[in-house]
Amino acid sequence: MFTHIPNILNPIKELIRVTRKKIIIRTPIHDKSYRIQMVFNNKWWKYTSIKPENEFDRKGNPRSFEYYDVHSKEYFSSVIKRFSKKAKISYVKDNFFSSRMINNPLEKKNIPTKVINNMQVTDLMIVPNYFVIIKI
Repeated sequence: MFTHIPNILNPIKELIRVTRKKIIIRTPIHDKSYRIQMVFNNKWWKYTSIKPENEFDRKGNPRSFEYYDVHSKEYFSSVIKRFSKKAKISYVKDNFFSSRMINNPLEKKNIPTKVINNMQVTDLMIVPNYFVIIKI
């Protein structure tokens, strides 16, 4: 999944370089691209020492965060075509999950994924996951 990688060019290039026939990637895809920053603090994320009152510096930049990117089909396809002009690309909506398994009350994650109205939801975000099938 390319959600937390700020620049997907090199990973896509390397996947295409080492693949002989087919690549299958599961990642969020939408009509538009989005870059979201989830800001961490030590009240709910044990892997940071940042206190809630210090989440942002004086310029308004988060001190501890991770990206959550959703790429548009057009952008994702253009990156693939940049490294393999003849690649055949198809997008298949991920409807293959089990809501019973995802809505597991025993799950101990900080931000568990849930299924609401047959859509995967993580915290405040609806996650539009697709399988991207690339034939080289």
